Amino acid sequence: MSDPILTPATMAQQATGQAVPTQARFNRASLYSAANGSAAQFSGTLVRSVAPQVISQQAQVERKASAGINGLLPTNGVSTAPDLTLKEAIEYLFRDEEKFQLSGASFIQQSTFKEDKSKQEVWQMGGIPPMVSLLHSPNPQVQQTAAAALRNLVFKDIDNKLEVLNCGGLDAVLTLLKSTSSSLTQKQLTGLLWNLSSADQLKPELVKNVLPVLTESVVVPYTCWSDSTASNNIDPEVFHNATACLRNLSGASKEERQAMRECRGLIESIVTYVNSSVGGDNPDNTSVENCVCILHNLTYQLESEAPDHFAKFTTPPQSRSNGSGDKKPLNVGCFSPKSKSLQEETFSLPLTEETNPKGLSWLYHSSTLRAYLTMLDSSRKEGTLEACCGALQNLTASKSQFSNLMSETIVKKLNGLQSISSMLHCSSPGQQKIVMALLSNLSRAKAVQGSMGKNKNSHAQTLWSLCVNYCTTELCVFLSQGHPPSTGHNC
Repeated sequence: MSDPILTPATMAQQATGQAVPTQARFNRASLYSAANGSAAQFSGTLVRSVAPQVISQQAQVERKASAGINGLLPTNGVSTAPDLTLKEAIEYLFRDEEKFQLSGASFIQQSTFKEDKSKQEVWQMGGIPPMVSLLHSPNPQVQQTAAAALRNLVFKDIDNKLEVLNCGGLDAVLTLLKSTSSSLTQKQLTGLLWNLSSADQLKPELVKNVLPVLTESVVVPYTCWSDSTASNNIDPEVFHNATACLRNLSGASKEERQAMRECRGLIESIVTYVNSSVGGDNPDNTSVENCVCILHNLTYQLESEAPDHFAKFTTPPQSRSNGSGDKKPLNVGCFSPKSKSLQEETFSLPLTEETNPKGLSWLYHSSTLRAYLTMLDSSRKEGTLEACCGALQNLTASKSQFSNLMSETIVKKLNGLQSISSMLHCSSPGQQKIVMALLSNLSRAKAVQGSMGKNKNSHAQTLWSLCVNYCTTELCVFLSQGHPPSTGHNC
């Protein structure tokens, strides 16, 4: 399993340890960070003074390797489970004979699955370094069992996580992951990395060393983003574990998010997978949720953390030189202007997108935004829905030309208001809060207020009732135009 740190209900409250009061004015941006099967370690709404954004729920919690994936197999006279003690099992790890190594690792795997205290006992008796050494064994079964035992040992145990790193475990795991062709071993190794990724103090090291390996060895081959890797066969569980790990890492600091945005092939592969899953009417598998949460997290503070990229949006294209001395329109990120009516204060559609966007440009490409809107209509998973809304919220969070352009793309080009407004009637307070923040962001863009005005007529009562708890000045002002506030509103 993977450590549950926070439940989904608290996802939007704990990005930096700062809780947001229920009736406080909510943030304009969001960030998630957890990955697990049920509960999620979530880095929720961050409190900022200006246009804050939300981060996504953490990659679903850690998972244990089942007790004896292969069972405790007879090993030619070597003691198995009923007769071994934990001390003897650890001693077996130091033996040269593979039958002893396998028996010791199997016993520890089973013991740590059943009893948490066994994990601390193995650590205290020095059992983790020899277990890490078994990852270098030439015997595939020993490799697999050692990986499964380590996965259990680090489950919800920070001492063991640190010990694995301190004795060179990360290098051993990555070396084996790149070389093994066993899907069973790959499942245990990626599950181990997932469990390690829930520890905040390990994330910088994991982003530096694990991110490129998971991207090149698992994510890109599985999504077939690159034609050269289309023949690789990756098990779906391996991909799920890898994206759960990356989901946790994407909820780390600015430096780690930026490293992920710059990782070659990562964003392209994740977007490819999301689009293919949406197109295949399969929006509710947990790997899709992981991927959307990664994209959500990578949109957090996107403009401020990648200023060179978004500098293109702050200067009118007509006023910049194209390099030949002529002041002609230049491409702006994914977009290039077609209309001479483009003004310094705001961008105006129509705009033509790049035919071959790369890297972080995919985070705001219209096909990605369209996938979010489609999932708002088709998905039933709370984590996926909140991440989709959160990504749109982040992209519209500031008062910049870029955010205005995103609002215009969502509302006018993609006709996204209906999909967004349908979320107002959900029962989840977390989803309602994010939807209200998104609508508040959209309402600030003058170019879309006419379209929103038509839409608000059918949702005014719902909006006002939600505004009692989730109030924003911009949304209240917008609603007040023709729709007086309901009783009890204190704005």
